[in-house]
Amino acid sequence: MEKNIDTFTEKDLAIELNIAFRTLQQAHKTKLKIWVYTREKLCKGTYVYHIENFYKKSNFMKTIESIAEVEVQFPNEKTAEKLLYLFIKEDLSTSSDEEIAEKMQLSSKTIGKYINLFREVGILKFKLPYERIREIDLETGEIIMGKRIDLNDSKDYKYYLYGRNKEKTEIPYSQYRFVLAQYYKGRQSKYYLFLSKGLSKQLAAQKFSTDAYNEIYVQYEGFPVRMFSKSLTEKAYKKINLTF
Repeated sequence: MEKNIDTFTEKDLAIELNIAFRTLQQAHKTKLKIWVYTREKLCKGTYVYHIENFYKKSNFMKTIESIAEVEVQFPNEKTAEKLLYLFIKEDLSTSSDEEIAEKMQLSSKTIGKYINLFREVGILKFKLPYERIREIDLETGEIIMGKRIDLNDSKDYKYYLYGRNKEKTEIPYSQYRFVLAQYYKGRQSKYYLFLSKGLSKQLAAQKFSTDAYNEIYVQYEGFPVRMFSKSLTEKAYKKINLTF
């Protein structure tokens, strides 16, 4: 491949790499290890970098952009690559961000950021935002925002009972709905029971939810939880699997 030398000031290079200027100064050998480069000192504390083929895309990024059909940038390409390798090797469809973060030895906030990026570019199933129904106040005639509606298909979720020691038992959607309905029915009955016993509305509200939760937890050995699937899209799985 023909060599192309790109020259950057430290400030411009830090912007290109999406890192802090001071980080580049202190750890340029680590941050630039995938490139061949020279570092030229102009004057005290000022450098420029001459980098071979800085804008050459890796095979991994070419694959990602063939899935997204647009140009894609990750905060850290190597992190994105390691995370997707984990998705190929393990079933993470019902794993929480915290569980994945533990495997990757990163923060759950960082994992969440990459998960959202993966959804945006078509690697993981895109999650539609909730939509609130517009309703009319019959007394004032004003348009108000009503209850939230989930626009996602129920098939895009995974359902399970979340038990002790973070154990998860996958269950069908029908069972999830049934157990959840039992929970809300229990909440309502306990609320009125506590009121009938003389508890204030505030105390009844504090107690009824916990008691209803505990009853469901004991009866079904867990509480029903749903999680939007983290499964790779069919297109992404085929292309990324070939890359690894």
